[in-house]
Amino acid sequence: MDAQAHFAQGAAALLVGNALQARAHYEQAIAIAPQSATAHFNYGCILLLLGEYEQGWLEYQWRSKFSPIDEIYQSTDCPVWTGAESLQDKTIVVWGEQGAGDKFQFVRYVPLLKQKGASRVIYSCQEEFHALFGRINGMSDLVGLGSMPAPDFHCPLLGLPPAFGTTLNNIPSPAPYLVADPEKMMHWRVRLLNNDSAENALLSVGLAWRGNAQKTLDLTTLLAFLPKKYRYVCLQKDVTAVEREQINTSDLCIELLSSEIQNWDDTAALCKLMDVVVSVDTGVAHLSAAQGVPTWILLTPFTDWRWLLERTDSPWYASVRLWRHEQGDQWPEVVQRLSAALDQFDVKK
Repeated sequence: MDAQAHFAQGAAALLVGNALQARAHYEQAIAIAPQSATAHFNYGCILLLLGEYEQGWLEYQWRSKFSPIDEIYQSTDCPVWTGAESLQDKTIVVWGEQGAGDKFQFVRYVPLLKQKGASRVIYSCQEEFHALFGRINGMSDLVGLGSMPAPDFHCPLLGLPPAFGTTLNNIPSPAPYLVADPEKMMHWRVRLLNNDSAENALLSVGLAWRGNAQKTLDLTTLLAFLPKKYRYVCLQKDVTAVEREQINTSDLCIELLSSEIQNWDDTAALCKLMDVVVSVDTGVAHLSAAQGVPTWILLTPFTDWRWLLERTDSPWYASVRLWRHEQGDQWPEVVQRLSAALDQFDVKK
């Protein structure tokens, strides 16, 4: 079997949740083609999924050979900070990469660079995140993605965990590090209270059911099992016409706010007003958890590496509870278990 065949077998094994078999195939692929960046990267994802962070981070960095970050590596003459170099009185640029969830999860590292002695820390990301990240305690300068002032060092956002020597035992888990805009919270609090149907609701539950194709839950399945006694708030910004009709014809109390949600600041404020957020693995889940909101995440068998295996909690977020497919489960069984627990949810606000 050649390297490509092992790579394909590894990907197939991972899709059905067999991480150990996937690991064996990727190890074979690397043995045959040791310079294959995609094999190393996928192997890194498997190691991180298994909690083997030390080697996993090293393999994960191979993404620089084929992802958009390679363009930034090639466009600057300053060195990459790996954690070994002194930052004393130095300027470092960290640039955001990958999706919104990654930015929300790993931005926790950026303020820590000041503790390493850096005189100036510049975070480069899309402007849609600037207001939210600008409220992080200890955050330095924010610039648009692609802006590269003349620093002493630069580092991609997901290069920070290995640079800080992150293991399962030392993940930086400060008190909630993302803070919603107080004015936005006031706006949405008033907006929600103005709906008479919500006055007697015992619990406010935020809902997000759609991420990418591998992380999406059919809305009808979710609505079929949710307890009727609570108020539900749609945190999904992009609601389809079919989903809108499903919500409007449901016998649940659901606030459909998609047309009013303008940006991540709005979503952050709404998350903070919820008693619990129920979400698939998407940016909304990370945004909620990074604020310390109780966040219940529905996971497919094809689990992203950050959630590890079998655990119902997360070392990355103290407020997260994970809902996984058990042996032979389909989505209705998972949602039924979640809904039964939601029916007994203890509001501690």
